[in-house]
Amino acid sequence: MNGTARRPGRRRAARRAAAVFLRGVATATLAAGLFASLIFLCVSATLKTTAANPDFILTVIRDSEVLSTVRRDFLDGLVGTLAPTGPEQEALRRALDEAVRLEWLDAQMEHLLRGLAAYLASDEDKLTIELPVVELKVYLLASVRRHMGEEAYLRTARGLQETPDVVDIGPLFDLETLKALRPYWKAAHAAPLAAASAAILFSGLLWLAAGGRSRGAGVVGGVWTAAGLLVMAAAAAVDRAAGTLLPAFVPSALPELGSLRLQDLALSALQGVRSDLAACGVGALVAGMFLLAAPRAVKERRPETPPRERR
Repeated sequence: MNGTARRPGRRRAARRAAAVFLRGVATATLAAGLFASLIFLCVSATLKTTAANPDFILTVIRDSEVLSTVRRDFLDGLVGTLAPTGPEQEALRRALDEAVRLEWLDAQMEHLLRGLAAYLASDEDKLTIELPVVELKVYLLASVRRHMGEEAYLRTARGLQETPDVVDIGPLFDLETLKALRPYWKAAHAAPLAAASAAILFSGLLWLAAGGRSRGAGVVGGVWTAAGLLVMAAAAAVDRAAGTLLPAFVPSALPELGSLRLQDLALSALQGVRSDLAACGVGALVAGMFLLAAPRAVKERRPETPPRERR
């Protein structure tokens, strides 16, 4: 009788142990999935707002004064080719400096970047980026007449007669390279939404596997907090390693544009990446701490039920 009575008890205990073990495995698996999805969410969101964002690229170009540097080097080379020496060189330099305005270059750069971004996000075979040059022609003729005289103005006007008012620079780009970049561009824009959906799904399943209510919220909050701390640490590591690794991978300047400091440009871009990555880590950390503190706050707000009086 005793042996027969012990067997059902042992079976129940074994089933309980197996259920606890399986729940622990499921909880650990879901926690790992949530942790990975949160890391991927922060990384993909940072890539979308930086490297795959024409506004960010344009901001880096403007902050690093790339256009002014390129403009100065280009005009110096053009003047040296057209008028090597003498007073004519100085007059041509003043005319071109007044005609090729930095505001016009900035507007064309923005149009170019947005055109490339639209092409990468589409399935078009042909790239068309039309830049209007009417304003440039007007400024150039007026500045040439002012600084170089009527004869130079007439020569320039005759030379610009065959120049179209709109120039398509799309054929200048390597379409095969751009088409090869398309899948990565599209993936960078679609990945944050997929990662956010996965994080929400894993959070709900982990909350259920951990027992729900305050216990489940605490486990989910702990994973969110750990992921936020890791992302913030990664952002700090990027900031520290940038100064050491950039000279090894990025040249100081290009032979064609000696005054353009590529390392400063790359450092400015990395600072933006670090800032966005750290912001995402802070968001995950705040969400995790809220999940950790919410059940305790709710429990403290609940009024204690008075004990029943004994009859």
